[in-house]
Amino acid sequence: SAARTPIIFLTANASDDFMARAYGQGAVDYIVKPFNPLALQSKVAVFVERFQDQRELVSTRERLAEAKAKEVE
Repeated sequence: SAARTPIIFLTANASDDFMARAYGQGAVDYIVKPFNPLALQSKVAVFVERFQDQRELVSTRERLAEAKAKEVE
């Protein structure tokens, strides 16, 4: 869902106020231009991995809940 989509701000605006607002709006990272493309790629890879891990955790919890429910029956 969009509420769980990690947002990385990539901007030329380095002001502390703008950065604080970005984080306040849900940014997970804030990168000021000029940026290192390899660093950006690495950060995106980390967030993709975290998203996949979170999705796997939710799936595991659901399977455990289903197994517990079957035990109770």
